[in-house]
Amino acid sequence: MTPATLPRRAATALACIAGTFLAIATAEARITRIEITSTESPTFGGYSWPEVGQYEKLVGKAYGEVNPHDPATR
Repeated sequence: MTPATLPRRAATALACIAGTFLAIATAEARITRIEITSTESPTFGGYSWPEVGQYEKLVGKAYGEVNPHDPATR
């Protein structure tokens, strides 16, 4: 394999990957409920990031639903 064939192979691989993602049917789903069971504030030992501040950790569950009759969800 010569260095000249590397860009062609990379472009071919990228085109195949892009084609795969375009061919996949999109499924629609939504989050219907979120339950927060605990919080930790501040987190990371109280460290404050420059221009951002402190983070808060949320622990819980997210509930969602999909349409079982949609062919994209099978």
